[in-house]
Amino acid sequence: MRRNVLLVIFLCLLAFNIGFGINIRRNQEKLDDFFRIMELVKAVYVEEKSDDELINLAMKGMVSGLDPYSHLFIGIEAGAVAEGFSRDKTYNEGVGISIGFFSDSIIVTEAFEGYSASNAGVKVGDRITKVDGKLVRGLTLGQVAGLIRGKEGTAVLIEFEDSHSKKTNTFSLVRQRIKVNSVVYKDLEGDNVYIKIRSFNSETKGEFFSSLLTAKSRSGLIIDIRDNMGGDLDTVVAMLGYILGPDKLVINTKGRASNDEFRTEKSASIPLEHPKKIVVLVNKMSASASEIMAGTLKHYKLATIIGTQTFGKGVAQFVINPDSSNKPPNESPRLLLVITSARYYLPDGSDINSIGISPDIEVNQADDFKGYEYLTAKDAQFQAALEFLRKNN
Repeated sequence: MRRNVLLVIFLCLLAFNIGFGINIRRNQEKLDDFFRIMELVKAVYVEEKSDDELINLAMKGMVSGLDPYSHLFIGIEAGAVAEGFSRDKTYNEGVGISIGFFSDSIIVTEAFEGYSASNAGVKVGDRITKVDGKLVRGLTLGQVAGLIRGKEGTAVLIEFEDSHSKKTNTFSLVRQRIKVNSVVYKDLEGDNVYIKIRSFNSETKGEFFSSLLTAKSRSGLIIDIRDNMGGDLDTVVAMLGYILGPDKLVINTKGRASNDEFRTEKSASIPLEHPKKIVVLVNKMSASASEIMAGTLKHYKLATIIGTQTFGKGVAQFVINPDSSNKPPNESPRLLLVITSARYYLPDGSDINSIGISPDIEVNQADDFKGYEYLTAKDAQFQAALEFLRKNN
């Protein structure tokens, strides 16, 4: 096995050598360093570790050290993540929450009404600390999602840390088959409507199109992308076309291989008729495609942004199965690489990565605001949007 390991690492170092001009002798020194450290870890570390475990840790560390968004998934975890990318996002089996990975913690980004987690009082911003008694610190998002998902009707024990009080609560939650609409439409007071966009997936474009058609004769529109961590780039570009019109620049992407422009379609059928006054609600959990939507509408002066500074994820990524050529098409991958391939820039050239989108009107929620209080009198951002539309319609 050591010979195979040596060959794999040598090939990696050789590729590194070609790209960055490090000589063969330097590669050999680093290769020797690697094995010395591996042997020391095996000899001294408090727990016994196999060669496989240590090599997997080394590969994962190489990728995760690049930036906060690049990850390597191995084995069962790779299969679970690949399934998450490929499966129908309209339905899933779980407890009715979406989760995200922020600042080394697994955070609830949405709790769907009417399902077991929301019914128990779980809310957006709560931190997951244990699943079935297992600490999640150090686990990846895919690993935690795999622990939570399971057969419909079975129960899972999850410990949450309250985002405000920091107290922990443990709930036994029954897994359910969950219908997830990516767009939610509501009529509001006066002549206003509300569209919540949960994510940007294959269903979102059509749902948003239908919602805009329903809203076309109304005067005010609130688009809520709070707690929306993003999704498919082509989807958000198409959705923006319904408001911007044809052949409008949305973003530029710049990578090592190429620079690309993403523009709305060259179609006479857009823009759609839509309310003239648009407010976009954002918060610190609005990321990636959400920031593209908010930033682009702000640039073209077609919407007023209300809320707080957004997350600041301005990168595009590739999802790669490194050994796909050696696997049957329906077999789960052994490895799955999610890696940053480009940075994106808004139409004015601004880079939002690690910065985010600044709102036109900054509104913070009260310290005691609860995630399930969205769209109520306690939702200061929503109330500010309503007040803005009252004054400007």
